[in-house]
Amino acid sequence: MDYTKRTSIGDLYSLCDQLGLSNIFVGRMNEVPKALANKQIQFIIFNLDDYGPGSHWVAISKPDKIYFDSYAQPAPTIVPSSYKLASQKKELQSVSSTDCGALCALWLYYIKNKSNEEYYQKFKDVY
Repeated sequence: MDYTKRTSIGDLYSLCDQLGLSNIFVGRMNEVPKALANKQIQFIIFNLDDYGPGSHWVAISKPDKIYFDSYAQPAPTIVPSSYKLASQKKELQSVSSTDCGALCALWLYYIKNKSNEEYYQKFKDVY
């Protein structure tokens, strides 16, 4: 299996399950407020588009109040202002890459089991 091209909601749920991530929500940006309000959901992966094929996956760790974007871009206004950006300096993928969903799942795995710092140590600045 090629886990770098996982872009559908179902595929991301499957990948998160394989990584041992539970209490997760995967969906669209317009669904994020409901997921943030749900106390059982700890982790969120969402697409920045509300409909269509999607544009880019990003993630939230609610317990840690951290927002992750593999392009190191600021969080959309839907994310509470109290959440900090995982990294403002380290862009992990090129514009032509389709790895964003898998990078989100892997980041959540590290946030849950290791640390944000250890996740970013795994990558070189290549873009």
